[in-house]
Amino acid sequence: MNINENNARIYIACISAYNNGFLHGRWIDAYQGIDHIQENIKEILESSPVAEECDEWGIHDSDGFGNYIVSESHDLSDLCDVAELINDCQDFPPKLVTSLIQDYGIDEAKSKMDDDFIGEFDSVTDLAYQHIDDSGLLHNVDKTITMYFDYKAFGNDLVLNGEVLEFDGFYFWNN
Repeated sequence: MNINENNARIYIACISAYNNGFLHGRWIDAYQGIDHIQENIKEILESSPVAEECDEWGIHDSDGFGNYIVSESHDLSDLCDVAELINDCQDFPPKLVTSLIQDYGIDEAKSKMDDDFIGEFDSVTDLAYQHIDDSGLLHNVDKTITMYFDYKAFGNDLVLNGEVLEFDGFYFWNN
């Protein structure tokens, strides 16, 4: 089975095998849906090296979920939803996607990325320059006046006033 190491994935292990000294399991791409995961769990349990019938499994590791915490008995449906959103939003790092999920929930996180994303900037000053240019706020102001405009303070105020949210250099409108 081909696993893409860039996708959100989980390592499912057979608990009976683990309790008998065997590490028996496999990595599974979580974004492919709950049916895909359940089919793989069934195959893992059926091919267990222990003689007894195996029906317990656990998530022993995860990768590609950013800062989202995956537990050993995590709800697979929720996990698949998170993995699917991470996969769908590859323009954003998984850590950002999962931070938005934790703060806003899956639907609102997707909405934030689709509708409220301003851009990625190295600083609030860069954000301010872009926003001023895009909005035309200073277009009709004489150049001798605009050279005194404090872009850094303006960018800081956008964030401090709550108009803009910042996640590791990614900026969103706070609607």
